[in-house]
Amino acid sequence: IYQEMKIPKHGLPAALPLKPVPDILAELGRLKQPNQYLVGFAAQTGDIIKPALQKLNKKRLDAIVANPVDKPNAGFGSDTNQAILIDNRGRHQQINRCTKLELAHHLFDFIQNPPEGNSNVKYQIITR
Repeated sequence: IYQEMKIPKHGLPAALPLKPVPDILAELGRLKQPNQYLVGFAAQTGDIIKPALQKLNKKRLDAIVANPVDKPNAGFGSDTNQAILIDNRGRHQQINRCTKLELAHHLFDFIQNPPEGNSNVKYQIITR
């Protein structure tokens, strides 16, 4: 709903109709070229691994940053965060609480030099 002027409270509708927005990350995954590396982010509460792996697979990502937003000093509104970095081969790295800038450096290192030889891969890629 577009209004040129402010709507007074008594003039507000009981419900606002919402339109779905395009899934930009899925579209980027669909259009990704062989020389491109696509990383997604999964801000989750509770179990962060399963939804992150589903997103990694569904959106054709090369890697995903799964971060809990229900932990103290992590997520939105905090200067620090923690995450699990997972790539599409199941390699993973736990990042304990650090500044968001440090997390960005960990992510960059993970992309450039993914952990090798995870013979006991803890997370499996979910396929349909």
